[in-house]
Amino acid sequence: MTARSAPTTHGPRSRLPTRPLRCDRPKSYCSGWCCFRGQGQSSDLASGLLLLALEGTHVGFHAAAQRSTRPEGTLDTVAVNSATLPGMSSLSREEISSLVAATEHWHHVIRFPHGIASPGAYDPTDLLERLALPNDMTGMRVLDVGTRDGFFAFACEQRGAEVIAIDHAAPQLTGFPTAKRILGAKTDYQQANVYDLTAKSFGFFDTILCLGVVYHLRHPLLCLDRLRDLAKSGATLLVESLVCDDRFFVAREEAKSLRELAPALTGFPIAQFLPAYRFHSDGSNKWSPNAACLQAMIEEARFDVERCDTWGDRALVQAVAVDDPERTRLNEMDRGLRNVF
Repeated sequence: MTARSAPTTHGPRSRLPTRPLRCDRPKSYCSGWCCFRGQGQSSDLASGLLLLALEGTHVGFHAAAQRSTRPEGTLDTVAVNSATLPGMSSLSREEISSLVAATEHWHHVIRFPHGIASPGAYDPTDLLERLALPNDMTGMRVLDVGTRDGFFAFACEQRGAEVIAIDHAAPQLTGFPTAKRILGAKTDYQQANVYDLTAKSFGFFDTILCLGVVYHLRHPLLCLDRLRDLAKSGATLLVESLVCDDRFFVAREEAKSLRELAPALTGFPIAQFLPAYRFHSDGSNKWSPNAACLQAMIEEARFDVERCDTWGDRALVQAVAVDDPERTRLNEMDRGLRNVF
């Protein structure tokens, strides 16, 4: 197991609760939206399954005994309202097992009732903990960009939020419809391109999740601009991405830390472009910003960064949507919506 560097935090204290964080995944493990590993080659489910949608609870930790990193006095579980998730209790073990087995493509590891889990390639438990979502999201509208099997979307719905989940893939190429049926969820899946999102079509949101998406995009700043158009003033944006601070590619699947290669650039906003298959086996990886660049892009898109947590080659930024006349002017000028002078 590759050793992970301790998380670092940049910017003002988050409005949401924070706690000690850790990540046990290998650095090369991608939590992203494009990592479509439909075969589900997970052989040791007991070593790291999401305790999502257990009967009576919806948030937990790895099945392997891990000590909680939550501060004393906080809850490890939140009760699920069975009236809003009737599917959790209405399907038998045999029915759930049959539905999971019949689904060809799974990306997320999701634990269902009766001890049944989806055979996904990626366990998002750690990232869910890092998000530090409120236990009660009643009355909030949430947008989950790059939802794939819906892990994070369902986690928000189970906290009381109204959730719209989007992904570029057709739903039948994901485990979302199966998970939704088993959980009795109401979250709506819409096949859409993030560049095409408009408030006219989707409305405005209190919380936007963009996890493992931006580094796969040719135009990451345009993505962030589109998300700001859908964010209410004061809305929370959570962006997780590959970053190059500790993993700047120098050859195919070979990397060094940016501090080692160019210590004078540490702290400057830069990004490494990744031509298809030149540095990484996943040809959809396009950009690897450093943490400073990721924060700068988010602020350029009219958000203020509240915290930035980094671990290994990943970063999570939490930001709040703001109304800044100067940033709005520059944004509209770039789009051709305003004259230069």
